[in-house]
Amino acid sequence: MKKVFVTGLSKTSTKSMTNFLNTSCKINIHHYPINDNLINRAIKNPSEENLKYISKIDGMSDIQVCAIYKELDKTFNAVFIHTFRDYESWIESYRKHISIRPTPKKKSMKGYLREKVYGTTSLDISSLRSSFEKYEIEIRKYFANKENFLAIHINEEKKEEKIYNFLIKNNIKVYEEITYPWIGKSKKWKEGQ
Repeated sequence: MKKVFVTGLSKTSTKSMTNFLNTSCKINIHHYPINDNLINRAIKNPSEENLKYISKIDGMSDIQVCAIYKELDKTFNAVFIHTFRDYESWIESYRKHISIRPTPKKKSMKGYLREKVYGTTSLDISSLRSSFEKYEIEIRKYFANKENFLAIHINEEKKEEKIYNFLIKNNIKVYEEITYPWIGKSKKWKEGQ
């Protein structure tokens, strides 16, 4: 079976997408963080030998995928679903998310991933904006004209239909059609402000 990787940055509905895919396709995609030392070793050092540890799971989502999506694409028969949102709403959500958490140590997995993907472990707005914009450009450029990539804006209408069509086209069985869940969505976001 093909693996499924969700390439959205943190706070782009990756947890909701993971839940949606796990329920609809009856697979087990791992959302960040993964508490498996061998998989974390593969993320920090995506050599062919280390990536074999990822072969035991159906897929992954969030920042860990953002760090190694090219290696995952070259190694596995997989599809990639990219969740995204505009920068202003992303930085507001990300700021709230990390403001209630301690700054991770750079040697920790969380610190390593934030440094690699965002260029900072803290709330350095300049670095975050630059990394956000660079990532969005690079991932689209890398997957341009590839059949195994789908980009979904988190506010997109009828996203379920688009996702199901993409999965079916890529020979991934859909067992149950459900409404897209909103896990962790703020009250302000739910009210459309």
